[in-house]
Order: sequence, then C-alpha cells, then structure tokens
Amino acid sequence: MSLGNCIPGMVKRGEIDAQRGARMKQLFDELEAFYRRDMGPDAAAAEASEATLRQLTSEARLKKRQTLLQINRQREALKDMDLFKATIATPPSTRCSTTTIERPTAAATSRSARAGSSGWPMRA
Repeated sequence: MSLGNCIPGMVKRGEIDAQRGARMKQLFDELEAFYRRDMGPDAAAAEASEATLRQLTSEARLKKRQTLLQINRQREALKDMDLFKATIATPPSTRCSTTTIERPTAAATSRSARAGSSGWPMRA
C-alpha cells in the first residue's frame, strides 16, 4: 500500500492535521509522477512513498535545527545585552583607564585650527 492511499486515513484518525496531509499528498503526487516516467505504477508509488517520507523527515530536522539555532542566538543576544547594561552601570573611572586614551599632539591641534568646519584646509 502506498502513502497516497494512507494519507486520507491518517487525517481522518487525527494522526496528522489536514494541512500536513495536504502537503504530504502534494509531495507524494509530484514524486509519483516523476518516478512513473522510469518505473511501473506500483514501483513508482513505492519509491514515491519512501522519498516523501525521507524528504518530510529531512524538512522536520532542518526546521528543528533552525529553531534551536535561533534559540541559542537569542540567548547570546540576551547575554550581550546584560553585559552591555552592566558595562553602562559601572562608573566611568572603572570602565577604562585614562592611559589608553590618546591625547591630540600639538601638530594635530594646529592642523585642526587651520582647517575649516568641514575639516578641509581653508584657502588664504
């Protein structure tokens, strides 16, 4: 018995919902038509049944993987936000040392004095 014959019964018994049943039937029909070009009707239905189940299993695994990756990324984002909030909450004197801040040199100061508001040197 092929999957095409089982799908309506699975929906009727409540094993799968109607939307998933329709997706399974559509995929089965496409694969069965593809395999009928090279195989007899029974062999094509059997192969389409196997291929449909493989593809649906693969799609379910992919969806689960993507969901778990998204959950992990959201956890990392929350940790980053907590770290950022903790950094903001600490007094500035403990956040960075003044030795790491570069002070402008005299040459840089005189250059900026000669520059206009746009940062380009002014014409004389």
